[in-house]
Amino acid sequence: MQACTCFCSQGLFLTALCRQLHSLVLKLGLNSNIFIHNSSISMYAKCGSLFEAQLLFKACSTLDPVSCNIMVSGYMRANQTGSACQLFDVMPGKGVVSYTTMIIGLVQNGCFGDALEVFKDMMDHSVVPNEATLVNVVSACLHFGLGEARRLFDEMPEPNLVSWNVILNGYSKAGHVEMARELFERIPDKDVVSWGTMIDCYIQTKYLHEALVMYCAMLQNGIGPNEAMVVNLVSACDRQTAVDEGRQLHGTVVKKGFDCNNFIQTTIIYFYPTCGMMDLANLQFEVGVKDHLKFSVSAWNAIICGLASHGHANLKV
Repeated sequence: MQACTCFCSQGLFLTALCRQLHSLVLKLGLNSNIFIHNSSISMYAKCGSLFEAQLLFKACSTLDPVSCNIMVSGYMRANQTGSACQLFDVMPGKGVVSYTTMIIGLVQNGCFGDALEVFKDMMDHSVVPNEATLVNVVSACLHFGLGEARRLFDEMPEPNLVSWNVILNGYSKAGHVEMARELFERIPDKDVVSWGTMIDCYIQTKYLHEALVMYCAMLQNGIGPNEAMVVNLVSACDRQTAVDEGRQLHGTVVKKGFDCNNFIQTTIIYFYPTCGMMDLANLQFEVGVKDHLKFSVSAWNAIICGLASHGHANLKV
């Protein structure tokens, strides 16, 4: 049943199969087992079959905290925040799992103020939050300003890497470069997300040189770039016509095998005409065509505009 729940969450099993498994549970007389019963509710909820999940949930003689948590999570996954809140208000024995499930669901549905209200209620009832709780609360706080988010972050006894990256991203989005850098230097074990967030902070504030220095430092620390980072850097080189840096990044794209990514190819095609290198833009476009990449309208526009701006208007069509 647990394996099926996992598969269902990935969309590999249809509701019909869930019903067959549930029928087997009934035939074997296992429906009275609370663990199996809750697993059945979870199976339906993760498959998006809330109607069946609700039927099983309502069949419970008493409200069970575990089944309530499962239903709250199912409602949140289906964007039914109202139903989740109604159930949460009446469920018994709310502990850290119940509060965290509710907070995560509200944050994922964009209900940041409500998430903070649930957190306040959690504190009022002396329920000790865990890392997952605090990460999501900090994330919610960032939508109302950095002050409260930073206060909560500083109160964490041992923030994990996700927590560090969340608050770093908050400073980056707000354009607070110096504070972001100060926080970045304090992160004990930086991953590609940490480096990428700091690099993006420099790019967004038009400090391309610093972004490229940070990129080189990341490589020296043995961490390779991801596709999003490469796109951001190449796009920044495009805007500031940093030819050599952009060409080096193109080399990284090829070495990493990112050149099969349509969006990255489009970014590179944009880059070369901007830097006055139409021949390389044409070559890149032809390579993509040979590799059977399905170029977007943006890629076609980039190559057509490039040809036109470089005196090849007769070749546009």
